[in-house]
Amino acid sequence: MKRSKGFIFLVVVMALTLIMVACGGQASVQSTASSSTGAQSAESSLEKEPVTIVVEHIVDDGPALKEIKKLFEVEYPYITVELVEIPNAEFREKITVQLSAGEDIDIFWGGNHGEYADSISMGQCYPLDELIKRDNLDITNYHSNYDSMKCGGSVYALPNRCDAAVLFYNKELFDQAGVEYPQGNMSYEAFRELAKKMSWGEGDSKVWGAFVHKWPICWERPAIQAGATTIDSDLSLFKDALQMRLDMEADGSIMKYPDQIAISAHYRTMFEKGNVAMVIMGDYLVGQLRAEEAEGNMDFDLYIVACPIPEGCEPNTTTGMPSGFCMNANTKKVDAAWEFMKFAAGPEGAKCYAQSGYMPGWVDEDVRSIMAYDGKTKPANIGILLDQKVYEEYPAVAGISQVEAIYKEEAELTFAGEQTVDETMENIARRISELGLNKD
Repeated sequence: MKRSKGFIFLVVVMALTLIMVACGGQASVQSTASSSTGAQSAESSLEKEPVTIVVEHIVDDGPALKEIKKLFEVEYPYITVELVEIPNAEFREKITVQLSAGEDIDIFWGGNHGEYADSISMGQCYPLDELIKRDNLDITNYHSNYDSMKCGGSVYALPNRCDAAVLFYNKELFDQAGVEYPQGNMSYEAFRELAKKMSWGEGDSKVWGAFVHKWPICWERPAIQAGATTIDSDLSLFKDALQMRLDMEADGSIMKYPDQIAISAHYRTMFEKGNVAMVIMGDYLVGQLRAEEAEGNMDFDLYIVACPIPEGCEPNTTTGMPSGFCMNANTKKVDAAWEFMKFAAGPEGAKCYAQSGYMPGWVDEDVRSIMAYDGKTKPANIGILLDQKVYEEYPAVAGISQVEAIYKEEAELTFAGEQTVDETMENIARRISELGLNKD
């Protein structure tokens, strides 16, 4: 059958068009692969090639991340996640050295705000703003945690957890003493008096009414609950908070700081062994104690209530800080790492953290349902964690870890009786001013 010249011309035009489209598509892939971010297109066939990403994290995140890894690798079978667990106390020093040495790490735990800000200032964190915009990432259920991850106006981490401090207490010790259980939102003076009543014995069988851990935040907390920050020009609230710790030491209701350091006393072990009636600590203690109970190291009922609050403070006001996953600025696997970050810090990862007893950075109705009491895990009222108004423990500014060190060093001189509370505050104010970090 003969074809008209017009028909043949049409066929030729269509063939040329298909070739041009194909070449254009190929050019698009090549352009994406060589973009300034180094990210491969999510639609590219290159993205589907097998890839392994390395995620370094603290021990506390281990149980949740193991479950997240299983779920993620089912949904993204071409991405293998290698989890590397580092002891909490060693993490910051080790990750800093590894990143500086150019080791093959794709994602790492960002730490508290001081550590997070320092990592950013050292150029170790990949900026996420363009990736967030590209994927139109839903940030609604991060609530205030998302803005807390901003440093210099940019976001360098997705919040996987948000710590919120509450008061933990050992119900059996209160029953033994015949003392009424702690009430949420009591005053700090009431907390001090209750700690006195709950202190007895001596030696290894000594029961302390409360335990104030060695971290500066543990004595700074009342000031921060009242809205102060550690870089304020006026440190009067921190002076009152430091004096309160000294007063409780004098009461004999908490262990003295030098004694605590001498025997390496730890908030978790002291509490789980029944040597402490009350401890104010972040919600991560729930997950830690559940793990200890599973190992047979704890056999008493665990209860929590809202923190004591300073006079005039709103109920359920506490301290805490979000922590998040950061991407190594030098990773060669941006897209794969980004997919894991979104998953681990998003709805699916949040459910895993909630099931492990940790407060996730993402909170939706599924998380609220999981955090409600299931009749099995302790504490029964864990859901109160979702109702806390959290003041950040440290401002997210470069150099804040130096501020924390100043508070620690100067307060230790006070605990050792080598300088007065007034001298301590004067020295702290002077040293922070020398850093140029004072906030009016």
